[in-house]
Amino acid sequence: MKRVLQVVGAFLFAVVAAVAIVGFIRFNFTDGGDMLPAKPPAELTDLAVTIDDQKFTMANGVAEVPATPGSAIKNTIGLVGEPVMGDADGDGDLDAALLIQNDPGGSGTFYYAVVAINNDGVYRASNALLLGDRIEPQTVEFTAGRFDYTYAERRAGEPMVAHPSVEKTVSITVDKSTGVISAS
Repeated sequence: MKRVLQVVGAFLFAVVAAVAIVGFIRFNFTDGGDMLPAKPPAELTDLAVTIDDQKFTMANGVAEVPATPGSAIKNTIGLVGEPVMGDADGDGDLDAALLIQNDPGGSGTFYYAVVAINNDGVYRASNALLLGDRIEPQTVEFTAGRFDYTYAERRAGEPMVAHPSVEKTVSITVDKSTGVISAS
């Protein structure tokens, strides 16, 4: 009888453990459906983005151009994290907040907010709004018609080698008539 209780106990423990593992995977790696989240659509990872008058045409979320004409040094951009969706221009379709990292070939790594504005299923990148140099990105959220970019930056006067430790949130809005983004 003792052996039967041990076998039943081990079986119940295995069932509970399996259910817990499946629940953990479903909760942490799905978006409420039965499939893992897909990578962002090509419409969002293959945009043309302009930073400091330099045009980049991304493929799979990255792009590079010579830092100067004929230079072997590359000026690169890339998407950081996943796009965050929300109707920022109030037209009823979903736009996407993008966080772009720019490495122009020097010592800095610059981060920009860009909104991929959806016009009848066709995305167009907004202007790029500088967030900072060598910041530490944390979150991008859509709230009340705007995208909130939260990151850590250095204290005023700290050297660039100091670890960013001051949290900052910049709210980005889209001008409905021009498609230009600005910090509000």
